[in-house]
Amino acid sequence: MTRRFDGKVAIVTGSGSGIGAAVASALLAEGATVVGLDLAHSADVIAGFGENFTAIATDVTNEGDLEAATAAVLDAHGRLDLAFNVAGASRGAPIMQMERSQWDFTVDLVLTGVFLSTKHEARAMTSGGVIVNIGSINGRIPMYGGSA
Repeated sequence: MTRRFDGKVAIVTGSGSGIGAAVASALLAEGATVVGLDLAHSADVIAGFGENFTAIATDVTNEGDLEAATAAVLDAHGRLDLAFNVAGASRGAPIMQMERSQWDFTVDLVLTGVFLSTKHEARAMTSGGVIVNIGSINGRIPMYGGSA
């Protein structure tokens, strides 16, 4: 490993599992301090990440949660250098059977969540930084039941 992120502070949304957990792990291996934002992190995930990882229970569709989480990062670390917005999920169904609540859940999480995360992360990056928004392959390759 190159330790190319030594001294950098990163936020990773969706860090409780899947791609978000993999991004957090890679950043930690490269020397970053990572603050993971997710609805929940298992004790095993947190323990596996080590001392340079902090979990904050955050709903990325709730602007107050994101505002509080980015403020907590600045209070604890004095800066934010990197942000990876990975939180995503869907409640799929064929479009003819999809309930409005299934549509709203997916759109709120994968679109509004990225908007709100980016908004508050950018405000916290007072000395510049990098924001990476990771989307689903379903934006390019449709999946059955994935119309939302």
